[in-house]
Amino acid sequence: MKNAVILMGLLMFQLNLMAIDCNCTKQFEWLKITLEFNYPGFQDKVKKDNKALYQEFTNDHALKASKISDESECFEVLLAWTKWFKDEHIQMRMGDQDPETVRAKFKDWPKIDFTEETFKTYLSQKDLSNSDEGIYTSDDGSYKIGLRKSKKESIDYEGFILKADSVYWMPGQVKLSMVKTKDGYDVNYYMRDHSLNEVTGSIKDHVISFSGLGSWYRSFPPSPKPVSSNEKQSIYKMEALDDNTMLFVIPTMNESYRKEFKKLVKSNKQKLKKTENLIIDVRNNGGGSDFTYFSLRPFIYTQAYTWHHTQNYSTKINNQKYHDLGSDKNYPALYRWYFKRKGKSLDKKLGQMVGKKGPGKSRLWKKHKYPRNIAVLMNDGCASSCEQFVLFAQQSTKVTTMGTNSGGVLDYGNLHSISFPEANWRLNYPTTRKSAIDYGLGIDGVGIEPDLRINEGEQDWVAFAQNYLEEKK
Repeated sequence: MKNAVILMGLLMFQLNLMAIDCNCTKQFEWLKITLEFNYPGFQDKVKKDNKALYQEFTNDHALKASKISDESECFEVLLAWTKWFKDEHIQMRMGDQDPETVRAKFKDWPKIDFTEETFKTYLSQKDLSNSDEGIYTSDDGSYKIGLRKSKKESIDYEGFILKADSVYWMPGQVKLSMVKTKDGYDVNYYMRDHSLNEVTGSIKDHVISFSGLGSWYRSFPPSPKPVSSNEKQSIYKMEALDDNTMLFVIPTMNESYRKEFKKLVKSNKQKLKKTENLIIDVRNNGGGSDFTYFSLRPFIYTQAYTWHHTQNYSTKINNQKYHDLGSDKNYPALYRWYFKRKGKSLDKKLGQMVGKKGPGKSRLWKKHKYPRNIAVLMNDGCASSCEQFVLFAQQSTKVTTMGTNSGGVLDYGNLHSISFPEANWRLNYPTTRKSAIDYGLGIDGVGIEPDLRINEGEQDWVAFAQNYLEEKK
């Protein structure tokens, strides 16, 4: 019996050691090798003139990893190393863990003690005519927060959880803080795994927009604008600014909102076909799917537009994406056949960029005369498929893009997701490369230059665009 107790004690001790020691060096080496041999942008990002700097940067992070046994610290070091590539499509995610373990990990996270009901009572007792305090919901519906003026002198607003997954985020925990600047807000935004993401943001008409993170909408107190009981609040907004100008606010290209987008365009079709000017606001649109905005294209298009072919980087790991999709019964049989065929074709050309290269041209069969003049408002929060939209729009003779450079997250895409060998983490990274890079038209880390730059001091970009379009007549 005594020996059994000792054996059990040793076993528990070993398990504890295993839980503490995440073998960070091994995880780092796996990440490094995986990206060096499978990321299609590696040869573009690591060249002769910066190879020594890359090696120094890598050695520094390898040394840090060798001294770490805590899994969370290891995750942060590895994530920091991926920033060398300046590609927001290279992502690391913590996998699902035991809920009680996750809750225990963040149990001491800063909190603001309100429930949804007590916060509503707090708001109801205040004059909010000149305040943005309220209850907001993220555009994907995954978070509901309370936003209140902070009691800390250095912070203007704090957002705390009212409803989330109740695992990584519990009610009361502080999700974000906002500090007023002359152009909007500097925001400390904490991601699902509680890692810090420093972004810029703005609040207008009780909509909070975060650079690259989408928009949040106030649900309480309700908007002063009356809404019928059967009318669902849309994340998109289309409205007339005056007799000559309409405004279309597009905060996301997320595929899940494609039908809603299409329905809004269809319901406003007759108005669009008569309006002189249209302002399309895609600021802080983090992307999603190109298909989402297709229903708007006939109102923008004027002539054949140029695009560049995308090539697949063929490696065994990258090609596995298609083999897996070929067995995924969530897709129709025809799709599965295509995926299997593509995977087999790519396997024959390992180590190569596969597919057509260079520019192509496309035409649309349908186009509308109106709107005659279009302004597209953009900033560094416009990324991925939002940038694809901007590239399309810029080729129309109707369009003037204005604002600041876009985010620069388009050159590499078609993400593959794989698991780390000995950690409950996922790595997402691109497997394709746009041939626009070979023509000096890559935008990663630079973004798309607007036709007209709006000065940082300009407070109301919509009014600026409206005046510009009126003067253009």
